[in-house]
Amino acid sequence: MDIIEEIGKNKNIRGAYRGHFTNYDQSSIQRFLEQRGMLHVIGKKATFRYDSNFWTNKSSYVIVHGQSDYDGAKETKLPTYWTMPLQSLCLGMKTKLHSKPKWILLQNILRSSTLYSMIADDKYRKFAVGRSQWKSLLSGSSLQYGCNQEGFNSLTDSDKFAKVRIGIIANDNKHCTMTDSLIGFGAHGNDCNVTTGNCGWTNADNGDKKIAAYGIILGR
Repeated sequence: MDIIEEIGKNKNIRGAYRGHFTNYDQSSIQRFLEQRGMLHVIGKKATFRYDSNFWTNKSSYVIVHGQSDYDGAKETKLPTYWTMPLQSLCLGMKTKLHSKPKWILLQNILRSSTLYSMIADDKYRKFAVGRSQWKSLLSGSSLQYGCNQEGFNSLTDSDKFAKVRIGIIANDNKHCTMTDSLIGFGAHGNDCNVTTGNCGWTNADNGDKKIAAYGIILGR
């Protein structure tokens, strides 16, 4: 999958980068992505699970992989994670090698802060794009109907229940004390070994699901 070509064709993604280049020529898009890409993560691996030090430190991870297309086989963490002030995030997920990612845009949620500063202190920071947006990242995804807590470091009081560094957690009751389902990046949960993607059970809206995804985090 050529992500540069995909951005050029997809009007929703073009909107995320409007004003940074003209006519969406490949060389301009490539330069933009190289400057503002931050993380590529594989949801079947533990490299970027919730309790990984990579979320809370200023260490890079295989920088050279950040210069490749998003083929789904490589992970990276770039210095832009802790050095670049941002306003918005563009999040992508896919489940098959060389397939097209699905994207959502989180606009104006960072207020010129780095992504590191939003996550590294482990404090919950709320933002909201809606459960339907998170579910749109993965075909067949499943969430419970209650709680629907979105944000950075979204978690409960108990360490064993569903939590995500960026994303949404849900419960089968209105409260958020015993969350079982999630969609997001940097995940961890009871009986959920997916570190980026979706886990859903206990009356989730699309049945029991465990979907590991390849995740892409871009910023602007």
